[in-house]
Amino acid sequence: MKKVVKTIIIIMIVLALLVAVLYFGELFIKSHQNKYANKSSNITENRVDYVLKITHGKKNCVPVELNLYSDNTYELYTDYYACKPFQTCLLMLKYSKSIKGTYKYDLNKIINSIEEVKTGIDKNNLPEYELYTQDYSYIANNNQYLDELLKQIDVDLKQCANANYN
Repeated sequence: MKKVVKTIIIIMIVLALLVAVLYFGELFIKSHQNKYANKSSNITENRVDYVLKITHGKKNCVPVELNLYSDNTYELYTDYYACKPFQTCLLMLKYSKSIKGTYKYDLNKIINSIEEVKTGIDKNNLPEYELYTQDYSYIANNNQYLDELLKQIDVDLKQCANANYN
């Protein structure tokens, strides 16, 4: 009987410690995320009403990201929050600086000429561009319409975003 009581007490202590670790771990992560999220930056709030989000598919770094909106504006995200080298890092990718502009282009030309991703993308055969709408993921290789738009707004998606270590 004493062994059963001791076992139950040990199980309860272990469960209490597990709950404490999970709770304080979540607080730790949130506090570190908020540490960076509350910093002042050029981006007040990431818009989620984009029509098309585009990144370069062949990634050897954090890519810049282009968001095109229905009001003919765009936002090119060029910098991201990063942890200092050799530091434990729990940050999720969040861009810290953007360039805003306008475009005059029929996005339907691009959307109608790209293919929907139906299976996973093979890391050995990455597409030139990855495109996202609110509902679907697409890929594009050698897309003349996308190239025309990028040339019109003078954007190079093949460049890397800059790390912001603040």
